[in-house]
Amino acid sequence: MPGFVKGMRYYSDNPEVAVPSYLTIYEIDSDDIQAIMGVMREHSKSMIRSEAIDEQSVSLQIYRLLD
Repeated sequence: MPGFVKGMRYYSDNPEVAVPSYLTIYEIDSDDIQAIMGVMREHSKSMIRSEAIDEQSVSLQIYRLLD
């Protein structure tokens, strides 16, 4: 997707304790986060989601790299 450099997926070695058990980090190359999120929302409409994903527990946080 335009604006996304890469994505990395992580899984906890101790999922009974870690919440959430899975973590995905995307590297984004843009100063316009809202535009990038719009691209992500548009692309997500055509994505086939696994039934294993509990959409009620998914959260999105945006962080900026410290200089």
